Amino acid sequence: MKHTYKITGMTCNGCRTNAEDTLKNIKGVTKATVKLEEGIAEVEMEKHIATETLQQEFLKAGLHYTITDFDPNSAKEKTEKTVAIKPIKDGNGVFYCPMHCEGEKTYDKAGDCPV
Repeated sequence: MKHTYKITGMTCNGCRTNAEDTLKNIKGVTKATVKLEEGIAEVEMEKHIATETLQQEFLKAGLHYTITDFDPNSAKEKTEKTVAIKPIKDGNGVFYCPMHCEGEKTYDKAGDCPV
């Protein structure tokens, strides 16, 4: 049986290799593939192994990654939310000339200083 999990806390390929090797060494795991960019692990096992057991194996190995059940709907929703974010517009702050050549004169937009 094949399961997909979310892994957080990995920052490099060394982390990915450590996580993958730890999963492969768990009794009952027949194959494990960890994808760093996606933060997921695909694990094939003879019989179901509880997520808590996988997490305990990470801790025993001295790895501080968090493994949770992967919900593809959650990932899709997060992507959709990210795409829907509007770009930040200029704020409504007050801007000063960085050289103070005009004293304390202020401007409505950044870059309006004539210098």
